[in-house]
Amino acid sequence: MKSIFAFVFAIIAIMGYTESAHCVSAAITCEVCTQELVFIKETCVINKRCTYDEIRTQMDMYVSMQAGEYASIARDMTEAYGDQWISLMIYQNYGERETCIATKLCGESCSGCVNCTTTDWANGNTGYQTRTVATCNCETCTKKKEYRCAPGYWGTSSNGTSGCTRCPQSGSSAAGTTSQTGCYVTGGNDAGGTFNYASDCHYK
Repeated sequence: MKSIFAFVFAIIAIMGYTESAHCVSAAITCEVCTQELVFIKETCVINKRCTYDEIRTQMDMYVSMQAGEYASIARDMTEAYGDQWISLMIYQNYGERETCIATKLCGESCSGCVNCTTTDWANGNTGYQTRTVATCNCETCTKKKEYRCAPGYWGTSSNGTSGCTRCPQSGSSAAGTTSQTGCYVTGGNDAGGTFNYASDCHYK
């Protein structure tokens, strides 16, 4: 229900603010949005001590405190986004900056991640290789382990300790081979001695 509420007001906001926003710089838009929401949070949002009407009254108060261009921007922005701001901050616990970003009034501001690099594949337990895959989302680095079979083995593994099987007859395979058909030999021995195949001989 909350998401529907936010979606409806997002449409209203886009329709109501587009015409006036095109003349306002992105920096000023973001600044006014953030400052107004900081004011609202300090007077109402903390501990949810204001009713909807009281929050709207505080918004109007903030607008009246502005002068010149800022007053016009704050008024237009409040009319277009006021209800959506209330929905995001009261019902979904968004912060001021998050709310302005969610309503497209501020752009994402990311400083990037530190020590967030995917490692090369390295040998782990016998027959297994592992690596750490790192993904940076703005300033949050998420890391997860991946496993695969080492050369000379086939199969799949989710833990680096089970799932990989040695190729038959000590055959060869590329790292990450998942099927026995990826195993092969290049030569062999018989009564006549040692020989090499004209091409790799794969298992079926």
